[in-house]
Amino acid sequence: MLNLLRIACCTLLVAGCFYPPITESPLNRLQAERVVAVAYHGAAQDTAGDVRSLAYFFDVIDAQYYREVDTLKLADIAIDYLNSTEESNPEARVQGAQKAILKALDRHSLFFNREEFTAFKHHLNGEFVGIGVRIKQHDEGAIAEPLPNSPAMRAGIQKGDIIIRAGRKSFKGMNLQQIVTSLRGKIGTNVTIGVLRGYGRTEPQKLEFSLRRALIQQVLIEAKTLEDIGYIRLMAFSDETDDQIEEILEDFERQSLRGYIFDLRGNPGGLLQQAVTIADYFLDNGKIVSVQNRHKEDVFSASSYRSITERPVVILIDGATASSAEILALALSDHQRASVIGEESFGKGTVQTLYGLHDDNGLKLTTARYASPNGTILIENGIAPDIAIVDDPITSEDEVIQAALAELRR
Repeated sequence: MLNLLRIACCTLLVAGCFYPPITESPLNRLQAERVVAVAYHGAAQDTAGDVRSLAYFFDVIDAQYYREVDTLKLADIAIDYLNSTEESNPEARVQGAQKAILKALDRHSLFFNREEFTAFKHHLNGEFVGIGVRIKQHDEGAIAEPLPNSPAMRAGIQKGDIIIRAGRKSFKGMNLQQIVTSLRGKIGTNVTIGVLRGYGRTEPQKLEFSLRRALIQQVLIEAKTLEDIGYIRLMAFSDETDDQIEEILEDFERQSLRGYIFDLRGNPGGLLQQAVTIADYFLDNGKIVSVQNRHKEDVFSASSYRSITERPVVILIDGATASSAEILALALSDHQRASVIGEESFGKGTVQTLYGLHDDNGLKLTTARYASPNGTILIENGIAPDIAIVDDPITSEDEVIQAALAELRR
């Protein structure tokens, strides 16, 4: 999504935290001691807890990262960060060093402190703290779509408004994750945003809104019929998504509809197994996805007993469709069970696992990469749609849905 869940863009192997039995490495403990000594400026303090925590952090990466790593080099990266940062608090310095290590590994591996980890786990259930908008990249900032009953909707923000700043911070030139971070914050805090309304017209309006951040409980699934077509919008893959989709499809099947639109625009991913199970509802057999880590390859295949429908399907994607959503789209497209309409997807061919660390901190680590049934691995590029079309946010009509309806009715 590149909405406020975009920061959670990932394919997760498990729903909860993973606390694997990890073999302790004396070498990794030595690297942890080196880093902690620099973090504390060599001060004579009790650092045993930090050393133990950081050694476990190194051990998890050493054992579980999807390719081999040199923890000596990772420790050097941490020390370079510590020697350059102006942060003086030892705990914050150690956490900053961990973030620097993960940034050097890849853009999807992340360290979470206690508060961030709690917030991230809420994200997996469709909850986040913010103003309640889905957003999409724009040259001037981010195109907004307010969520129902959110602070943004109550304040009067409209679909197609372009958020150009938060406070005095301009969003021009920012990536979507930076914009998300600027809009988020603690429950009850205020943020003033600047908005352009009617962009592309001769004189767009410049508006300002003051909003109070709240806990947003997002509805992850929307289902309805568009005359003879069943429409499902899926915003993320949580731990009950497959059961809900199964009920919706069975209800649609009883109505003998012509076909189905599966709207995955803005879907950042979520739980891998959910995407696999949902793909299985549309397939009788064949590979759905293969997941390859350093040690083995797991192949997930369709089972005929799970299949619910043989009706034609159109999948909608955009630049915010990522990870597990791409797995589902590729599985149905490769088996010629679905046409894909919209914009090129995000392109994220890796899988993350969520680990609990000491002191209630967390680690989201890239542990595998995936390949579609035809062997496609999305690393640099996303899925190219069969029919390329962009929804114009200024109009009241969704041009992408209209194209999908036309495709199913032709």
